[in-house]
Amino acid sequence: MGADGLHYPERKTNFKKLMMILRKVLAIAEIEAPPGAQGAFIPVGNVSDAFAALAKILGSAKLDVFIVDPYMDATLVMDFAGSAPEAIPVRLLTDEATAKPDLGPAAQKWNQQYPTRARTRVAQPKRLFGV
Repeated sequence: MGADGLHYPERKTNFKKLMMILRKVLAIAEIEAPPGAQGAFIPVGNVSDAFAALAKILGSAKLDVFIVDPYMDATLVMDFAGSAPEAIPVRLLTDEATAKPDLGPAAQKWNQQYPTRARTRVAQPKRLFGV
């Protein structure tokens, strides 16, 4: 995993390399994003705009949705997973150490009702980003 090299003394150099890779991936994602989502900017504090943009992006998914959030909570499952088209799988990845406690019960309820729509995976504590 790329984050494995973030220990000292190489931390600074490897962090820069990792950030360059992330910027490149984000640039590619921006180019490949649906036209309505390209160039989107949501200022800090505009929660309503962020939720609307996320629902719009999920609704335009063609193959699958993969969301990585170390601080994931039930909101993502209950409010947004259903925004993806019915035939599109939604994959969620979070960190056991930082995910909110309400995620597990919400994911379980969602999977009972929609057994093939969403799957949640929990990474070992603090391994998601090597923190």
